[in-house]
Amino acid sequence: MKSIKHCLLCLAILLCGFSIVPHVMGCSRIGAFAFSELFDNADVIVRATAVKYAKPPGNPKVRMIGETDSQIAFKVEEVLRGKDLPAGITLNGYLSDTDDFNDVPVPYTFVRPNGRSGSCFAFTYKQGAQFLLFLKKTETGYTSNISPLGPNNEQLRSADDPWLKWVKEHLKETEKRVSMQTAPDAAELTRLLREFLDGASRSDAAVHDRFWAEDLIYTRSTGRRIGKAELMRDLRSAPARKPGDPTTSYGAEDIRIQQYGDTAVVAFRLVGKTTRGGRTEITQHLNTGTFLRRNGQWQVVSWQATRMPTREEDARNDVAAIEAAFHRAVLDADLKTLESLTDQSFIWTHRSGEQVTREKLLAQLGSGGLKYSKLDTSNVTVSVYGDTAVVRGVSPHQRSSIPGESTGDISPLTSFYTLTFTNSGSGWKAVAMHSSRP
Repeated sequence: MKSIKHCLLCLAILLCGFSIVPHVMGCSRIGAFAFSELFDNADVIVRATAVKYAKPPGNPKVRMIGETDSQIAFKVEEVLRGKDLPAGITLNGYLSDTDDFNDVPVPYTFVRPNGRSGSCFAFTYKQGAQFLLFLKKTETGYTSNISPLGPNNEQLRSADDPWLKWVKEHLKETEKRVSMQTAPDAAELTRLLREFLDGASRSDAAVHDRFWAEDLIYTRSTGRRIGKAELMRDLRSAPARKPGDPTTSYGAEDIRIQQYGDTAVVAFRLVGKTTRGGRTEITQHLNTGTFLRRNGQWQVVSWQATRMPTREEDARNDVAAIEAAFHRAVLDADLKTLESLTDQSFIWTHRSGEQVTREKLLAQLGSGGLKYSKLDTSNVTVSVYGDTAVVRGVSPHQRSSIPGESTGDISPLTSFYTLTFTNSGSGWKAVAMHSSRP
């Protein structure tokens, strides 16, 4: 059904004189939308009018799905969050002459129609219309691509639009909760926390160094206790991020602060969003940090992280999506996606007893020695046992190339398979697979 809707969208655009060029693969997300994704990660929230192209599209009849080659100049009408903003802001996107109002009830928990296919983000703006923009600072300006399939840049019907009113009220209530806390330095501590999480999303060692005290005691969600020296060593020794690697961003929700002079306890819910293989996975932890002010500077001396359990139904849905993506990656020989979905210790045991490691599987698919012309699944069942999940299913398949053999499968075969996944806090990953044929 999703592919049919996407084709209908493409046909409609072609009939209007445009052609669509996919810049990225279609997107889906794992985990429910949370308003904290917008409010905690937006550096700026403004009501703005789409005025004109600051940079017209290279080909007016071609529209990219994803990062556009054109930019739109917006006039800022009202600032809900942010200081010292210019009168105009420029965003990537395309101008349109049609409305694109959201058709779900306020408060919106889903993107407007233009963002429901392709890249997960709406990228068209009606010229002359007003939009409520949640923006994050980038090296070159701003982006509204904050929450996949979320209401990042909704069109407004007027200055009294219900969505605009709801966002203003939400901001007001948030400020009220902060001011009611018995922590005179709550605003400063909240700012430090958010700056740290923004830096942690980039694995910024300098941000970590400023945030943690030298005498830090850090208890991870796995039960491992470390100090600052070990934490910084692990951070600096991590391999550099490569293009296409999974990316994770962090935000804080339900922040609670209690201050006792030069000591403060900050408790919050950490929301991590990891993007891998065109999907977004959501993980949540309850974190508590003890801050100590020395020489006028707040730093963390103690930190405790506890991973929140996922509802069994949500976990089954997450694992089912990962399992389907695993088979698609094998069929397409998508090495980057397959690597991100499997643990380093992954082993595939075949009916012959041969055991194929992750490295060997990636090498076989990458060289073309192993190639599938057909790889389907059916009768899939998912069982979740805490941080472990077992997937069982039937796989009709056919290989056009088999390692060590001169020809592929003469006809389609049917295998029964079992896939085992674990979740150590950074998302579900396959650790073992066993396949056999009747």
